[in-house]
Amino acid sequence: MQLYYTNAYATALGFCTRSAQAGDSQSQYILGLMHLNGLGTPKNRHEAIKWLQASAQQSYAAARYKLDQLNSTPAPAPSNQAFRQLAEKMLQRSAPTTDSGNIATASDHAEATQPNSAPITPPDDRALFQQHRSAAQLGSVQDQFLLGLFYLEGRGVQKNEKKAGRWIKTAARNGLAEAQLSMGLLYYRGYNKSAPDVKKAAYWFAQAAEQGVAEAQYCMGQIRANGVDRKKNEAQAVRWWRKAALQKYAPAQHNLAVAYLYGAGVRSDRDKAMQWFIKEAEHGDPQTQFNLARLYSEGKWFNKNARHAANWFYRAGEVWLSMNQPEKARHAAEEIRHLASAQHLKVPNIFLADVLDRKIKERGQNQFGL
Repeated sequence: MQLYYTNAYATALGFCTRSAQAGDSQSQYILGLMHLNGLGTPKNRHEAIKWLQASAQQSYAAARYKLDQLNSTPAPAPSNQAFRQLAEKMLQRSAPTTDSGNIATASDHAEATQPNSAPITPPDDRALFQQHRSAAQLGSVQDQFLLGLFYLEGRGVQKNEKKAGRWIKTAARNGLAEAQLSMGLLYYRGYNKSAPDVKKAAYWFAQAAEQGVAEAQYCMGQIRANGVDRKKNEAQAVRWWRKAALQKYAPAQHNLAVAYLYGAGVRSDRDKAMQWFIKEAEHGDPQTQFNLARLYSEGKWFNKNARHAANWFYRAGEVWLSMNQPEKARHAAEEIRHLASAQHLKVPNIFLADVLDRKIKERGQNQFGL
C-alpha cells in the first residue's frame, strides 16, 4: 500500500491486483480507487465498483464509505424499486425506529409520506456527513473513522486534514484496525502540511499489525528491513513478512521469498524461496509469473526446469491476453520456443507456444469481427 500512497501507481497496480484477487479487503479497496480515478490504469467504473463491493462485503468501512459516495449521485435508475433499495441501504445506519422497535426503512417512510410510484432521493453528501458526525460524537468507532475520511476528502464539508487526522486517530485509539493502518499511512506520507514521520507511522502500523492486518504487517517488515526509524533488523522484518505472507498478501510473499533466497534475516533456503515465489505467482500477476518462468529457465538460483518454465510463460501470456496486451502474450510464446531453440532444453510442453499463438490470433479476429 506504500506504493499507492506515495503515488507509484503503475507499480502499485500489480501488487494490489494480486492481493485483491487473494481476498485482501484493503487491496480490494485501493484497487477500486485506482480503477475509479484512472490511477495506473484506465478509468473503469464497473471494475471499481466490483472491487469496492468485494471490500465492503468484508466489512471494510472505507469501501462502504466510497460506495455510499458513488451511490449518492447514481446513474439513472431503471426503476423506482432500484431507487428505493439504494436509499434503504444508505439510510439503514442512522434510521429511526418504529413504534414496534424495528428499524424504520426508507421505504417505510416513503409509504407514509409519498405515492407508491414516487422515487426516494438518496441523501446528499452533507446529510451523510451529518449522520456520521452525530454517530461519531456518540462514540461509534466506525463513524469516527468515516467522519475522518469525509474531512480528508472534503465530502459534505470543507476539506480539513487536521480534523481528518483527529477523527481517524480517535478511531485508531479506540482500537479500529482500519483507522490504525490509515494513521500509519498518513504519517508515512505526511499530512496537514507536515513532513512524513516514520516513527509515528511505525507506531500505528504496529498497532494494526498486532491485530492481524496483513498490509500493516508488510509495512512493519519494510520499516524494519530499511531501518528508517531505528537500526535495521532483518530478522524482525522476516517475522512480519511471514505473518502477512501466511495471510496470502502477495508483496510479503515476494519479500519472504527473497529473504530465503539471499539468507537475509533467515537461514538461506532455496526450496522455501521457490515455494514463496510460486505462492506469489499464483495470485495471477502476469509479470510475476513471467519472472518465475525466467527463474526456472535460467538456472542461476534454481535447477533448470523447462516444463515448469513453459507452463509459467504460458500462464503469463494468457493473463496478458485477457488484459488486452497481445504483444506481451506473443513475447511469452516466443520465450517458450526460446527454451528449445536457444537454450537447447528439452521442452515436453513446447506445444503451449502454438496454443498461445492461436488464442492471440482468435482474439484479434474477434476484436475486428472477422
